[in-house]
Amino acid sequence: MLRTAGTLRRLLERRNGPATRDTLLWFALIFAFGYATYLLRGSWWAIGPYAVYSVLYASTSDSRWHESGHGTAFKTDWMNNVLYEIASFMVMRESTVWRWSHNRHHSDTIIVGRDPEIAVPVPPNIPAIILSYFNLVYIRSISSTS
Repeated sequence: MLRTAGTLRRLLERRNGPATRDTLLWFALIFAFGYATYLLRGSWWAIGPYAVYSVLYASTSDSRWHESGHGTAFKTDWMNNVLYEIASFMVMRESTVWRWSHNRHHSDTIIVGRDPEIAVPVPPNIPAIILSYFNLVYIRSISSTS
């Protein structure tokens, strides 16, 4: 048991080296697959590198945003802040507003009416979820107020 706790403690230790390596590799892959897509534009061969580029850009930027926002990606605060700003841009979130909103979310996690980041309330409203996928709930609320 003590050996497991020591291993966990070592794994949770923040370091700049692995985070820097992973971040540089991530950006290198994004640029490489983006460039490959550019070179292959106009042909069906562009679909493969574009799909990889899209997954690298869209899916992993949210986790980078989350961890750097908590200050857990790097040991150094300014490195976390730089990555947080870049990832906020990539996922189209205003960095200051979302930092406060996410802190509030961790204060009131899953408390309906108080947690600003509840994606699906319990019990789920399936028609509203489907409409929100197409942003129709927002459009319907605008049309009803005008």
